Amino acid sequence: YRMLQAEALGLDGHVMESNEVYIDLSKRFPLDPEVWTEWAWMLRNNGNDEAAAIVLSKSLEHIAGNPDLLYFYAAACFRSHQPGAAIEALEQALQENFAEHPALFNFAPELKQAPAVQLLIARFAP
Repeated sequence: YRMLQAEALGLDGHVMESNEVYIDLSKRFPLDPEVWTEWAWMLRNNGNDEAAAIVLSKSLEHIAGNPDLLYFYAAACFRSHQPGAAIEALEQALQENFAEHPALFNFAPELKQAPAVQLLIARFAP
């Protein structure tokens, strides 16, 4: 129920209230990647890419090496103009699970056109 509440609040533009619910959920369920990804999506959809990157960074403190979280973190870093962190996260994600790299484009479709991203992905292609 709380996840639905947080999502609905975010969809209605009530970012502060949605954040409060997600903070509570992240404390209660720190190992649930869905809490972190949904929170980051809400922030992204409300134009808060930097906050999404912070949330995803925090998620990786709890769930280190999770490829989906790494890909979303890399995308959020690219979107919030943190290329160093983005490249580092993307390299780690590609090493962990290359096959899941389309998750990067779910969060940041514009990266399909980024030459540096495409070159990095090609470098790790099996």
